[in-house]
Order: sequence, then structure tokens, then C-alpha cells
Amino acid sequence: MEIFDTKYSEVPKVLLAVLLASWLYWLWTRRKFYYASSKLPGPLAIPLLGNAIQIGAFGNGHELVERLYNMSKRYPGPYRIWGGLDLLILISEPDDLEASHSTYIQFNSIKILSYIICI
Repeated sequence: MEIFDTKYSEVPKVLLAVLLASWLYWLWTRRKFYYASSKLPGPLAIPLLGNAIQIGAFGNGHELVERLYNMSKRYPGPYRIWGGLDLLILISEPDDLEASHSTYIQFNSIKILSYIICI
């Protein structure tokens, strides 16, 4: 008697297909967001983790700030990093902060920036 020769042997395959289809649908609904975010400079992100390992998010705060500061030198202007599934736009110039702040006030019904970090 084989365990895998039961009438429920197709259940894992169906579950996997449903999960894959759900994930692809989720990506498809966010395609414009990912396309727009790809226009900003920034380091390559790892799926699900984003840039957490690259920026040392699992270390202490001093190392995190130092790595973000070094990234601001590497990527001029506003640049993006991924915090897991969240897009973070980092701004290193005061003029960029002023422009983004005035834009956010003009379109206050839309959340344009999740986080603003000035270095």
C-alpha cells in the first residue's frame, strides 16, 4: 500500500498551483508600481527580504545609518531600497525633500512616500 496512491494525492499539486496563480495575480496587480520603482536608482533587492541584508537592518543602528549614508553617496538624488515588500524612497538633498513635501501636501489623498529619511 503506497501512501501517495490515495485519492488525495493531487491535493498538494492543486494547492501549489493555486498559490502560484495567486502570487502571479498579486504581481500583475502591482506591475505599474514595480515599473515606476524600477525607474529610480538603487541596489538590486532580494525577493521578500528586499535590501535588509545589504543595509545591515539586522545589526545595530549606527551601522544602518552608516550604510545608508554610503548608499547616498553611491546613488545620487532620491533612490530606492526595499524593506521586505515595502518600497522606501530615501532623499539626501534638502531640495528633493522640499519638492516631495510640497507634492505630498498637494495630493494629500494619495500616500506618495512611505518613509522619508534625510541623511
